[in-house]
Amino acid sequence: VSNCQQLCVMAVHPGHYPIQSGKSIVQSVCGSATDQCAIALGDWNVDADGVSGGSFNSWQRLVGGNPPVFVVPDSETCCHPSTCCR
Repeated sequence: VSNCQQLCVMAVHPGHYPIQSGKSIVQSVCGSATDQCAIALGDWNVDADGVSGGSFNSWQRLVGGNPPVFVVPDSETCCHPSTCCR
């Protein structure tokens, strides 16, 4: 990733409700890399809009910093399809 001296990489699988905690852990491990040098992969249990904003706003609740540039795929999740892509 260009312009990143440090990269924050996370595997995620939050529950079926908006994230309530964990941001302090990510911040303590990744530091300023969360601002624009973070990658998260996994089953967010929401569609792409829910990761970047909306009522779930998962990225801000867990990572902070700038919202993700890409959220793909925007498809049903593996274990809770009713939270995705209505």
